[in-house]
Amino acid sequence: MDFEMSDGFGWIDLVGIERAGVEQMSDNITRLLRGDEGEVLTAYPDHLGYLTIGVGRLIDKRKGGGITPEESAYLLANDIMRKSMDLDSRLP
Repeated sequence: MDFEMSDGFGWIDLVGIERAGVEQMSDNITRLLRGDEGEVLTAYPDHLGYLTIGVGRLIDKRKGGGITPEESAYLLANDIMRKSMDLDSRLP
């Protein structure tokens, strides 16, 4: 399946976009979102009162927010690694 999009002057073949262009676009979106949303590393109520974390990530159960099992596993692995490193640094 080919994906095409009008650029106002003709058609752009989206399949032909180089990976570097996609990565740059992702970096730009990330930068813009961090600038617009800010980044808070603890749970906080957003402007509507729903729990949010990070860069505007909805975690409030009332609105269907939360994390995936993969994200939970990632966080747990990081916690275990940090504690293990902390213990290693304290042992002789």
